[in-house]
Amino acid sequence: MSQHDFDIANAAGASVRADLNSALQALVSLSSGAAEPGTTYAYQLWADTSAGALKVRNGANNAWVTIGTLDQANLALLPLAGGILSGDLELGSAAHLVATPMPGQCYFEYTSATVCTLKPFQGHLVPVKTGGKWKLRKLPSGGITLATGGLSANTTYYVYVYDASGTLTLEVSATGHATDTSIGVEIKSGDATRTLVGMVRTNGSSQFDVTPKRIGVLSWFNRRARGGRNKFASTRSTSSTSAVEINTEIRIEFLAWEESVNVQMLGRVSNATAPYGAYAYPNIDGTSLGQVGGHEGTNAHQKSGSGGAVVDVSEGWHYATIFGNAGTSGTVTLYHTDEYGLSLQVRG
Repeated sequence: MSQHDFDIANAAGASVRADLNSALQALVSLSSGAAEPGTTYAYQLWADTSAGALKVRNGANNAWVTIGTLDQANLALLPLAGGILSGDLELGSAAHLVATPMPGQCYFEYTSATVCTLKPFQGHLVPVKTGGKWKLRKLPSGGITLATGGLSANTTYYVYVYDASGTLTLEVSATGHATDTSIGVEIKSGDATRTLVGMVRTNGSSQFDVTPKRIGVLSWFNRRARGGRNKFASTRSTSSTSAVEINTEIRIEFLAWEESVNVQMLGRVSNATAPYGAYAYPNIDGTSLGQVGGHEGTNAHQKSGSGGAVVDVSEGWHYATIFGNAGTSGTVTLYHTDEYGLSLQVRG
């Protein structure tokens, strides 16, 4: 370890040679020492043995900038060829990530009636703003969980992840979300420290609920198709000549992000009274999506019908159902079998 001011003073030959050797020793050892060199220069290297760090003097020659860690491969820096990042990756407001897949590398899913889990998916990084800086935080291999404690019945909540004193934690809130303009991450409105990861709808028992008849949990990241299906418990009918909901038992309740939902109906209808008008329609939130099964003619034969629509819906809680009506008189009958019913597909 050697340091030098790199100023060779005039002296006798032997003294000059000794001074030169000392300067060269300081140069090849990167001015190593527990204290900084007494004389410094812009862009000078210093092996700080006290901190175990390689440092370089800044251009103004008034501070040291740490480059990396001494005695570590590649100075403990991530090579261009890639490697394992053991700490958090901080993202500045002008940062651009070029990666496949893009973060967040997670999926929020139903685990049980009382637990949902944010799990790693195609990686393990999720963007979280901590201490005023955006970081890609690592999810534990088993994910992090959300319990139903304190939740109200029949309520829609957004789910956010945040840093709680160094631990990634989930919270629910009725407060909606917005886009952080500095980096494009979806956050809780008014609070950039909360990153949106999902949405839940509790049932009447204040629990999470995911069944073919009820899609009550969605993920914001890495959305996948979620299917719902329902059928009548028995043959149903109505004498109404205007479209009405046949029976609420056919409903499929579902959450949706602000995007398209595919709703399909398959069934048979008939009316024994002339002019035998019999009609059925898939429906979302009371709005019919067009006639699927129907006829008005010279006999009371059953009419098969299948079809539906892809419909844009608002973000939140919805239901799909079947409406029907007779033509000008009589009773329209919708028949019950395992093959006939209502289905839909959302993403989340």
